[in-house]
Amino acid sequence: RVQARDAALEAKGHQAGRVEGRVEGRVEGLARERALLRRQAMQRFGAATAADLERYLATVREHDRLEAVGDWIVACASGPELLERVKAAG
Repeated sequence: RVQARDAALEAKGHQAGRVEGRVEGRVEGLARERALLRRQAMQRFGAATAADLERYLATVREHDRLEAVGDWIVACASGPELLERVKAAG
């Protein structure tokens, strides 16, 4: 019985560790994606736009929204246009 209990506790610990690892990986992935988008905005539209965009990106927790920002960096003709789209998307 003790061995079964210990095995069950170990399995539960492994599962919790995997869940924690996935959460940490997601957080790290979002941070890397935000950094990439900021660099792209800086290269395309300058430091002021990149700084404004960074404030918005800090609140984004979904890859889909970050992906949309990447598309807008490519599609927009100016920094103000990019920021307008970002603000409109909320």
